[in-house]
Amino acid sequence: MDDNLLHLLRQKLVDGIALRLAGKVLAVIGMRRSGKTSLLWQELSDRLASPGMERSGLPWISLEDERLIGSGLACSSMRCR
Repeated sequence: MDDNLLHLLRQKLVDGIALRLAGKVLAVIGMRRSGKTSLLWQELSDRLASPGMERSGLPWISLEDERLIGSGLACSSMRCR
C-alpha cells in the first residue's frame, strides 16, 4: 500500500477515536502485534502536543511489569490465555 495512503488511513483512525472519546478513558483491545501500543503512543504524542499538557500528567501503566505479579493486576503469559 502507498505510504501516503497508509499514513492518511492511520491518521483518520486516530482522529476518529479522539473525536468519539474526547475527555474519556482510552482502552484499546485486540490481537497481539496489531498496533495497539503504537496507537496509544500516537494518542499520547498528540495529547502532549496540546498547549500546557505535560507528560507527567498522563498515566501509563504496563500490566506486564513484574512488580505487579501477585497483586491480581499483572498479566503473566500463563494466566492470560
